Amino acid sequence: MTLLLPDVSEFQTGPTAPNWVGIKKQNGGAGICRVGYGSHHLDHMFVTNYTSLKTNHFSFIGLYHYLIASQDAATQAAQFCAWVGPPSAIAPGTVFMCDLEEGGGNQAGRANSWLDHVDKFYNLDSKPLNVRSWLYSGQSFAVAAGLSPIFNSARRTWVASYKATEAGLLPHTLWQSTNGKVGANITNWAGCGKCDTSQYNGTLAQLAATGWDTPAPPVDHRFHGEYVTAGMFSLAAIADKLGYPTNTVLRMTAVHYGMFPGQLGPWLNDVLTGAKPYTTPVPAGTKLWCD
Repeated sequence: MTLLLPDVSEFQTGPTAPNWVGIKKQNGGAGICRVGYGSHHLDHMFVTNYTSLKTNHFSFIGLYHYLIASQDAATQAAQFCAWVGPPSAIAPGTVFMCDLEEGGGNQAGRANSWLDHVDKFYNLDSKPLNVRSWLYSGQSFAVAAGLSPIFNSARRTWVASYKATEAGLLPHTLWQSTNGKVGANITNWAGCGKCDTSQYNGTLAQLAATGWDTPAPPVDHRFHGEYVTAGMFSLAAIADKLGYPTNTVLRMTAVHYGMFPGQLGPWLNDVLTGAKPYTTPVPAGTKLWCD
């Protein structure tokens, strides 16, 4: 199966450009937008685009940053992270992409500087390469600039080559096959017409699985409901077993039953007055409640 998706920037601007609702109808919910150009220019459409992509629950969202040759790569990466926001602001299925297509000599060091900074900021540096940030470049530039080792690694890559097929290209996850004027897969996208378009060989679900994975909510291991004592443990020990502070167990029990049920009231009175030590087991058959 082949999936097509557009990538846009402030050059696709206007009240309906792009029309992400319409684009979702075209491909199911996959798109890429530019975040910034260097460390001083925030793409004028980024906030609008990312907000709309999240609001419309796109399954795959690519966020790319154009890395310019005249500025430090790590500095640009830090600004990219500031523009995109903290991990808590990232939508499921989002990937971070370094767009590297300028600079003289070997550019692998600059690419890795950007990728490493972004990976660390988003806590991706301990994960396998194939779920970290991506590298984008044109086929010819990537070869000339020494980026082939990155394209041949497990890291996800996005390659541009406006020709009829992707045969002979560096290894890649996405193939940018057209700029909307020449190349393959020229597509008229809702609200933004014929713009840069990329091809993924697989399903939308498979592409989305390469992106940001929302952490699962913490599992609540505390006890919930009615607990009946066996006459073996103190209240402090029982509360610890149930997963609550002692006073919280007493409060929830009193609120639920409207009183301290059974022998709990007299037992508490004996413990509080010193007639019995606090380590005395709660009488068997005593009901406790945990919300």
